[in-house]
Amino acid sequence: MCNSVISNYYCWLQSFITSVILLLSSAQTNNKNDIWIALVTLTVTQIQVIESVIWGYFESNNIIKANEMVKYIVPLLWLQPLISCIAGYIVTKNNYLLNMIYLYTILLICDTYYAFNGDNFSTEKGKNGHLVWKRNGKTQIFLNDMFGALYLAGLFVPFLFMDDKNMKTIILTFIILTFIVLKYKYDDEFNSVWCYVAGSFSTIILGSKIFIESDVIKKLVN
Repeated sequence: MCNSVISNYYCWLQSFITSVILLLSSAQTNNKNDIWIALVTLTVTQIQVIESVIWGYFESNNIIKANEMVKYIVPLLWLQPLISCIAGYIVTKNNYLLNMIYLYTILLICDTYYAFNGDNFSTEKGKNGHLVWKRNGKTQIFLNDMFGALYLAGLFVPFLFMDDKNMKTIILTFIILTFIVLKYKYDDEFNSVWCYVAGSFSTIILGSKIFIESDVIKKLVN
């Protein structure tokens, strides 16, 4: 799992490769949903880049630098729903998503401002060996609980407008199940673990596409 420099690096690399495959596939099939999924995945996995750096500082016993890196997680987290809304709007042209773009741009700017101007961040190893992100002594990485709920909504809602019902079902099921299971199992380490698992987003979608479009499945359906 996400408990070392190497594990985070491999998570990022896997996600990068599968996202590139989806992007190349979209160029052949003109399936814009693949671009949407790839862009969201690439944005989510930037957290693994930050966590790799943090683990590197932990391994060199530079706790001060490790703590300083945590604040960079805040803008990267807000980029995730923002990119999803932008990609979703480009694909669907839905005006609800356009309004959400404005909202998440404001949230990104506001929360990042507070993160870089006075808020205190730290991190430590949790009981399961994963990172616990802390902001002003609390395990809530966002400014408050409402911001956390808006973050989750920004990841979930855009996919409701996706026209591919199979992919939409897989994506929404993935988001809901991973959130519930990981929140229950990892508690304070949830944020770190969920971003790691979400890095497999494009891999799951790519595998699902191959499975759904395989000759075996087509024969069974027909």
